[in-house]
Amino acid sequence: MIIVPNQGIVYNEEKAKKNEQEAKQKKLARLEENRRNKLKQNIQTDDTFTEKLVAQVIKNLQIRIKRVHLRYEDKFSNRGRPFATGVTLDSLNFQTTDENFQLTVQKEAVKIFYKLVSMNHLSIYSNAGSTLISDLLDKKEITKALCNSISTDTSRPEGYKYG
Repeated sequence: MIIVPNQGIVYNEEKAKKNEQEAKQKKLARLEENRRNKLKQNIQTDDTFTEKLVAQVIKNLQIRIKRVHLRYEDKFSNRGRPFATGVTLDSLNFQTTDENFQLTVQKEAVKIFYKLVSMNHLSIYSNAGSTLISDLLDKKEITKALCNSISTDTSRPEGYKYG
């Protein structure tokens, strides 16, 4: 994902105040609803089938996130020297394990369950004077450029200054 500043937006103070007031009203309504719900839930309830099912799903939930690249590009702040800054992540895994951290599927009811989290190649970079990916016209080229600039076990992108 590429994020770039939008130079075409004109600030409208009246609209900003209206949006702020609407946000406050929504927050007050949510707080009031939460207060009413807490009053209703004073009675202790037994686990329902749905609650047990949800708990079982959470115990065995495994998440795999691969090849993430968030990039901010700015060619307006300093027109002679555009810059890009971003975060890349090769992979992030959440897996269910037993007490010895061996991968498993929890079939029986347990009070304690274990998750193993592994992260590979989380990188933060900031490059001044860099080539802007957002200037590319073809979406496939943009996607390819973003993917090729993610650090992995086998490749390290050139021209990136990691912090």
